[in-house]
Amino acid sequence: MPSFAIFIGILLDILGIAGYVWTGSHSPTALIPAVIGTLLLILGIIASRNPDMRKQAMHIAAIIAALGFLGSASRALPNISKMFPSHQVSEALHPGSPTPGQMGTEGAPDQIGAPPAGQQTTALNQIKGAAWDHHHAIAFWMQSIMALLCLIFLIACIRSFINARRNQPTQYSPPPYDKTP
Repeated sequence: MPSFAIFIGILLDILGIAGYVWTGSHSPTALIPAVIGTLLLILGIIASRNPDMRKQAMHIAAIIAALGFLGSASRALPNISKMFPSHQVSEALHPGSPTPGQMGTEGAPDQIGAPPAGQQTTALNQIKGAAWDHHHAIAFWMQSIMALLCLIFLIACIRSFINARRNQPTQYSPPPYDKTP
């Protein structure tokens, strides 16, 4: 189990550093997976080198993984609809049929990507919108991957803890006292 903690820690470190670079090194929150990964890596090393600390280190690693899962999943789940809008899902299920968001007031399909009525689009707004969407997409995928890695590690920890408990030697109890001479 300590080697798995080290492996997951390295994967989260790579994810955090890659995310930080992909966002142009402007978002320090992209390093959150690296922080969680470094903690799991350190705890995995402690557990592998010190058998007396193995149980404590792995329980702390499981708690950190649980917090990492809850934090990243709570940020990623609300954004699923932004990453996969319902009109894309509807188009995939029913190709060729216009969705309610594409229909104008007269029933004709609107131009896809056209600005809302009364707003002008400028090159600067388009650039800002594209960059904004790109950074949010990176954040969504990083949060999703981090949640998945933390959940996998957490499940592996729980299974390991259960197996360790089942395989624990039973305490010695002396045989009952025999009174026959």
